[in-house]
Amino acid sequence: MAYPRSQLVSDEEPGFYHCVSRCVRRAFLCGIDQQSGKDFEHRRQWIESRIFKLADSFAVSVYAYAAMLSHTNVVLRSDPQAPWQWSDRKVAERWMAVFPGSISNHDSPAQATTATSQ
Repeated sequence: MAYPRSQLVSDEEPGFYHCVSRCVRRAFLCGIDQQSGKDFEHRRQWIESRIFKLADSFAVSVYAYAAMLSHTNVVLRSDPQAPWQWSDRKVAERWMAVFPGSISNHDSPAQATTATSQ
C-alpha cells in the first residue's frame, strides 16, 4: 500500500531514503534493448551527472546509486535543516543551477541588470 510522502519524510529530522524510479511500457533506460537492438548506454553517464548535480543543489547527500537497464536506485540522506543555514543568494544560486530561467518582464530593469552582471 502506498503512503503519502508527508507520512514517510520528516520536514524536520534528517533521514535516509532508498528511491527507485522505473521505466514503463518496456522502455529501456540504459544498455542495449533486446527487442529493438538500440543502444541506450550513453544515458548512464547523463544519469550519474544529473544525480550529483541535483544532490549538489539541494540538501541531499548521495550514498549509493545504480542506473540499471529499466530503473534507477538511489540511496539518499536528506537534511531538512541545512537550507536554513544558507543565505538567500545561495538558495537562489542552487535553484537556478537546476531550473535556469530568465528575468520576466514583470521584474524591474534594475533587477535584470544586477542579475545579468553578476
